[in-house]
Amino acid sequence: MIRNATKDDIGRLVELGRMMHMESPRFRSFKYLSGQVTSMCEYLIDNECGLVLVAQHADGIIGGLMAMAMPHYACELVQASDLAFFVHPDYRGGTAALRLVDGYRAWAHSIGAEPSIGVNTGVQPERTARLLAALGAEQTGTIWTWGTH
Repeated sequence: MIRNATKDDIGRLVELGRMMHMESPRFRSFKYLSGQVTSMCEYLIDNECGLVLVAQHADGIIGGLMAMAMPHYACELVQASDLAFFVHPDYRGGTAALRLVDGYRAWAHSIGAEPSIGVNTGVQPERTARLLAALGAEQTGTIWTWGTH
């Protein structure tokens, strides 16, 4: 089941976020800030332009997607962007990721926004790209970074 997160879910989302952070070759060298994750979840849950979805299984919360929407800087487009998208490794290959993306897309369209998802953790980017393409997404760019040093 996919549902909107509540503040009671934040502890588990912080745990899942830590797991995603440690799995990511791009982010794991940085200190994980659980307080920052907590604050971001609270902000998104309380804000009409924010979204936090959770994938609920009999075992509890197994995944989530955090997003926000804002007007494009130069045109009438409202853009929705994911901030985090993660499914516990034990539940990958099922329908949780697909259902999280579908929930995110429905939310974005309900507020008149164009949904987008960035794949920048370095965790199975090709597999994630295949999922997004299978769901009808089109690749419109790439992400280039120089790191913090």
